[in-house]
Amino acid sequence: GRSASRRGSAPGPGGRPDGGTSTLAIPASPSFTKSIVSTSNLDTGSSMFDPTMPDLTIGEKLTYKMVLTLPLGTTQNVSITDLLPAGLVPLTEPGSIRVSVGSGLLSSSQIIGTSGHTVTVTFGNVMNSSVSDINDADRIMIEVDARVKDLPGLVAGNKLTNAAQVDYKIGDRSDNLKASASSEVLEASLV
Repeated sequence: GRSASRRGSAPGPGGRPDGGTSTLAIPASPSFTKSIVSTSNLDTGSSMFDPTMPDLTIGEKLTYKMVLTLPLGTTQNVSITDLLPAGLVPLTEPGSIRVSVGSGLLSSSQIIGTSGHTVTVTFGNVMNSSVSDINDADRIMIEVDARVKDLPGLVAGNKLTNAAQVDYKIGDRSDNLKASASSEVLEASLV
C-alpha cells in the first residue's frame, strides 16, 4: 500500500482541534489475493512433487480464501469470480461459501451465485469510508470450500490451479485483477 497525506477536518466544533494533517497507509488502487487456507486431510501435507503446493487426495475438501482490499472512496461494479478447474467442484451446502465485508465498507448489494465450477459474488458499488491504516475494515474476504473429484485421467502429480478475478470500476476506468492458487493430486483413487 501507499501512504497518503490527508488534510484533517477544519478546526472548531466537531473538527480537528489543530487543523493538521495525518499520514495514513491507504491503498491507491484495489489489490487481490487468493490462497488455500485449509485442507481436510492433515496427512497429505505438501512433501510430494512440488513442496510449495498442498497435496490433495481424491475426495479431500479444501478451502480457498480470496481477499480484495479497496481504496478509499467508491469502487463501482465490484464482482469476484472464482473458477475452479475440472478436478475440483465447489461445495454448495449452506456455509460452504462465506463472505465477510469489512466494517469500513458499505456495499449496495451482495449476490452469491454458483454455476458448475464457477462461484460469483457481486457487490455492486462499494464505498470505503475507513479512517485508519489499511486493515480488515478495508477488505472483502470470501472463502469457498471445494472437493477433489474422482475424474478419469486425474493422476498423481496433476496440478490443479484455481483462478479468480475481480472486476471493478473507479471513476471512468474499468479494470480487473487476477489471482490463483495451486495444489496437486497425491492419489488418483479413493482410499
